[in-house]
Amino acid sequence: MQLQISKKTIPLRGITLNVGDVRRIVELLSACVNSERDRELTELTESVPKTDEYQEYVENLRDHAFKLSVTIEGKHGETLFGNGTDPFNSPNLPEQIVSIFISNSSAYQSIVGRRPLNSFTLNLDFSSPPLIDASSPVSSPTPNFSSLTVEGDQQVWVASIEQTVMQIINKRKNSRKFLHAPYMYDFVLWLIGFPIAMYVCWRLSDFIELYFGRGARQFYGKIR
Repeated sequence: MQLQISKKTIPLRGITLNVGDVRRIVELLSACVNSERDRELTELTESVPKTDEYQEYVENLRDHAFKLSVTIEGKHGETLFGNGTDPFNSPNLPEQIVSIFISNSSAYQSIVGRRPLNSFTLNLDFSSPPLIDASSPVSSPTPNFSSLTVEGDQQVWVASIEQTVMQIINKRKNSRKFLHAPYMYDFVLWLIGFPIAMYVCWRLSDFIELYFGRGARQFYGKIR
């Protein structure tokens, strides 16, 4: 029977999280990974004869494959990697965090040689874009790569991971999401920037006329 894999990606925008919030998310996700470990190992032991060699393989899976990998990057190029909540207890935790990546795939793949059927990646992007970014179209939303991607052959897994993350995320939503929407920069430019530019030009008109107007007329007269 062919496996039916479901995949869901949820963009995360307009939220304010602190280290304690992310640590709590990691704790809850670790519990989900432990439940998936128990389910998968139970299926393995029931379907295969319990030889000593196979039992050793199962124990290796139990101890090393079902880990939550966390990567934290700092503003000044620091990178901190660990399992579960360990990185949040490290004295090397960056003071200014720009991104946190959380996944249950890395450890599993290093032991089994493939990604787990039921997996997730949570990417939290705390970076601030430059005030003026020539590489980004003016009408584009503010670039941000925060997202939750869940996939698996178990609908219960997909639903539980989404609920686990979003129960924290939904409590930390802020009211500034609209500021990063498409065309917001254009709107602010016309609403505020253009009137200010006109006012500044009006205020400087006498100065410009005094110091540049006469010279401009004289120069104009010469070239005629």
